[in-house]
Amino acid sequence: MCAIPQQALQRGTPPALPPGLFDVERQHDESTRKERIRCPACQWQPSASSRWFCQETGAPEHFTGGCGEAWNTFTTRGRCPGCHYQWRWTACLKCDAWSLHDAWYEREDADAGRPA
Repeated sequence: MCAIPQQALQRGTPPALPPGLFDVERQHDESTRKERIRCPACQWQPSASSRWFCQETGAPEHFTGGCGEAWNTFTTRGRCPGCHYQWRWTACLKCDAWSLHDAWYEREDADAGRPA
């Protein structure tokens, strides 16, 4: 999932994302929690219009395939909707740092406003 500018996308307009995807309240252990998505390295938060591309990449993913699909990786928890490859790593579109995909999900206690 390389940080290729969205202008490079030649496939047309991507489908709309579900409302509230990037600030979802969930029930967990009988308490309300919020889940935020942000880069573990620089704290940048992607918007619903942010797009990643499925393409061959070196370290740390070492993926030798790639179908060229463009999508918001957080709508599928890192699984490419084109070829169904499960990405373990995600590159930040702001700082270019690679982090484990799961590390991007930050859970916060909605009542206390602190990380859970």
